[in-house]
Amino acid sequence: MTDSNKKSKQFSAVAQTAEKPVLMTDPMQVLSSGSGSNPTIVLKADYIGASDDALSHQLLQELMTGLLSLNEAPEAIIFYHQAVKLLLADSPVIAALKKLQQEGTELVACELSMKTYANNEPVLGFKVSFCELVLQLSRAKNVLWF
Repeated sequence: MTDSNKKSKQFSAVAQTAEKPVLMTDPMQVLSSGSGSNPTIVLKADYIGASDDALSHQLLQELMTGLLSLNEAPEAIIFYHQAVKLLLADSPVIAALKKLQQEGTELVACELSMKTYANNEPVLGFKVSFCELVLQLSRAKNVLWF
């Protein structure tokens, strides 16, 4: 789905959440305001770590393996900046992302980042404005930043 008017289940489902979130920008920090809620994962690059090297790409593969091994799939994975490249056909983690989407994980890409880094439609998920990403994050109960 590429039409930003089509909202994901999370966009509509989180509207009833009354809790005030705390947004954190440092990688690997966790925001928890409830127990048992599936996390929302935030990815800002097509690798994990401080540099674009072999270890950083292996860490991303390990993250996908870990997410697939959870008892319940993440609520959503948000892709912004260079992470939107992971939603393209030649992504090294496209198979894992397809499985996560089949298990109910929303895959949401920043529209501006897609225009800048991918110049393409995502193979999976859908695009929304950065403002909509912020709204979704502000309503998520558990956020994991990578």
